[in-house]
Formats: sequence, C-alpha cells, structure tokens
Amino acid sequence: MKIYDKEMYKMESKVRNAVIIIVIFVISFLAGVFSRNIEITQKDEQISEQQEEINSLKQEIESLQGNSIE
Repeated sequence: MKIYDKEMYKMESKVRNAVIIIVIFVISFLAGVFSRNIEITQKDEQISEQQEEINSLKQEIESLQGNSIE
C-alpha cells in the first residue's frame, strides 16, 4: 500500500507542477497581449494627432500660398 501512495504522490506532484507552469504561461501571455494592445492604441492616437497636425499645416500653407499669389 505504501508503494501505491508514493506513486500517487509523485504523479500528483508532476500534475500540479505542470498545471502551475501552464497557469503562469497563460497569465504571462495575457499580460503581454494586454500591454501590447495598450501600446498599439497609444500609437494609433499619436498617429491621429500627427495626421491632424499635418492637415492643419497643409491648410495653412495653402492659405499662405493663396495670399502670396494675389
């Protein structure tokens, strides 16, 4: 009976370690995906702001060119 208990304990220990490793991997993966998503969102906002600034500068240049022609 003691051999059976030892084998069960070893098997239980291996399964527990495997589950812990899988849980840590999943948590780390989700944290990475979440942080990357935030980074992409910030970059998109920055690109939108820069595009608005470019459009504003283009309009300003066009208005200045129009004034210099007249």
